[in-house]
Amino acid sequence: PIRHNRIFVFGVYEGYRLHGSTPVSGDVPTPRLRAAAIAAVPAYAWCLNTQPLPNQPYDPTAVGGHYSGAGSVTAHDNNAVVKGDILLSSSSTLALTYTRERPDNQQPRVAANPITYAGIQERGTANFTMAGANWSSESRFGYNFNDLRRSDAYWNGAINPAYPAETIFGGRRMPAFVMPGFN
Repeated sequence: PIRHNRIFVFGVYEGYRLHGSTPVSGDVPTPRLRAAAIAAVPAYAWCLNTQPLPNQPYDPTAVGGHYSGAGSVTAHDNNAVVKGDILLSSSSTLALTYTRERPDNQQPRVAANPITYAGIQERGTANFTMAGANWSSESRFGYNFNDLRRSDAYWNGAINPAYPAETIFGGRRMPAFVMPGFN
C-alpha cells in the first residue's frame, strides 16, 4: 500500500524467451525443373535459390521432390501489468489498470523466407464505483490498442537487395515462381 487503507498499487512483469528448432518439410523444385526454369527466365534464379534441393528420394524426371530438415524458431513475449486501487471515500472507489505487451516470433519455412511477427498491445481501464445502502453505480472506461505486423523476408527485400522493400503497398515488382504443391 502507498497510503494505508487508501491507495494500493501492484505490478507484475513476465518475460518469455524461446530459442530452438522445429521440423520443416515440404515439396521443392528438383534440379531438373530449376535448370529449365532459369534457362527460360533467368530472373527466376534468385527466387528458386531460396528453396533447398530435395533431400528425400525422388524420380529424376520429376519436377518436384520432398525436403525435410530443421529450422530455427524464436519467440519473445514481454508483458507488464500495473494496477491501482484508490478508496476515494467510504462509498466510492477508483480502480486503474494498465497492460503492456510486446510479443514477437519468427517461424521457419522450407524456403529461406522466415515469417516474422511483431506485436504491440496497450490497454488501459478505469473503473469508478459508488455505493449506498440500497444502490450502487459504476462507470467504466477502457482503451485497447492492438497491432500485429507480419513480415516475410522474401517480400521485404531481406533476401535479395536487388529488389528492395516496397515503399508503397503493391509497388514492388519482382519475379515469382509459383507452382501448385510447392511451398
